[in-house]
Amino acid sequence: MNPIDLLPYDAAPDSSPAMRRSRWSRRLALPTALLAAGLAVLAGCGGGGGDATATASAGGSTSTATAATDYTVGAITGFGSVIVNGVRYDDSGVSAVDDNGNSVKMALGMTATVDSSTVDSSTRTAKAHGIRIGSRLLGPIATGSLVVSGSTGTMTVLGQTVDVTDSTVFDDTLAAGLSALTEGAVIEVHALPDSATGHLVATRIESKTGATAYKLVGTVAGLDSTAKTLTIGAAKVSYASATSVSSTLADGQTVRVTLATTVPATASDAWTATRVDNGKGTVSTDTSTVTTVSVRGDISSFTSATSFTVAGVKVDASSATVTPTGSTLAASVSVVVKGTMTNGVLVATSVVVDSYDKSGGGKGKFELHGTVGSLDTTAKTFVVVGTKVNVTVDYSGSSITWTNGTEATLANGVKVEVRGGVGSTRTRIVATAIKFES
Repeated sequence: MNPIDLLPYDAAPDSSPAMRRSRWSRRLALPTALLAAGLAVLAGCGGGGGDATATASAGGSTSTATAATDYTVGAITGFGSVIVNGVRYDDSGVSAVDDNGNSVKMALGMTATVDSSTVDSSTRTAKAHGIRIGSRLLGPIATGSLVVSGSTGTMTVLGQTVDVTDSTVFDDTLAAGLSALTEGAVIEVHALPDSATGHLVATRIESKTGATAYKLVGTVAGLDSTAKTLTIGAAKVSYASATSVSSTLADGQTVRVTLATTVPATASDAWTATRVDNGKGTVSTDTSTVTTVSVRGDISSFTSATSFTVAGVKVDASSATVTPTGSTLAASVSVVVKGTMTNGVLVATSVVVDSYDKSGGGKGKFELHGTVGSLDTTAKTFVVVGTKVNVTVDYSGSSITWTNGTEATLANGVKVEVRGGVGSTRTRIVATAIKFES
């Protein structure tokens, strides 16, 4: 069996490679004999966000499998289906897992990798086949690094500069928002890299008091295989005593490093790694079958308009058609790249600049679909109840746009669509628009 491996992390410390691939192949894999047929069916569907299946007989029995053809990495910005990069993914029948393969409850701002059916470009919907949640950092806020300016700020965690924006979500244990952060506190940071600054832009921050190990995901530089050291950002890491090290360790590789919690005495001293795992996102690198894939996300590691990375996947766009005509490709531009995999590189046939709105300064960034529950007309809050995730909404604002009803229409059990930002506390959605749905 040759799986379509669309996962951001190939290695997890709690299981063998064979066990991990077995676990994920049940969700995402196709037998080689079925792969081309499944993708051919998808290509003939013309979109629509639906599933395509391929059927074959072996030994007198019939098997059916579903092809995952699209891959995206981004922050979760909504529920009622999970919303990533402006696409609503039907996650019924799919359980999200963390980067160790353990089941995890999704939350706003978490960074997610979604493997799915072909995204319907008109409705921005698709069927999710697998969802993996993975943070970038887990460690202490460095002494002297925390700078707060109103609702935004910067800090250093494990040698990485982290920017906190108006849209950064905090978990319930940090209900005071930025003022709840203190230097030395151990936090977990979901973030996306900003190629222009080299910083990480935090999408979600959680308190992790009592953590027994730290984590750093990033790109290797300055690899010294003799001294067994490497750098990620400003962090120097020693892997001399690590129990497991990626066999493909090299400069430019994305890795997930598990670190001991002992803080180096000085900034020039090294953190001690206990594991260094391959953390590179990839779609199928099986070249025995031509695999048509679509990768969605922001451009990073930008070398030129024909050579860049999207969602951890290297792209060769030298023969690609770029649309809309006249579009400029650059770092941080959102794109959808379609093509075939060759030796781990996505050879693009088309690059479409994705114009979904990422702006809003936290005012209208998040979107919820579900039914009203726990309505409190005094506090002016309610919970949007979904199949997997419930989110609290504050509707106390005076400038909310109401559609198909008014505030008086609110009642438990009523279906709504809510848009808004995270407000000053960062733990709930402050509504800017509420639409009643039938």
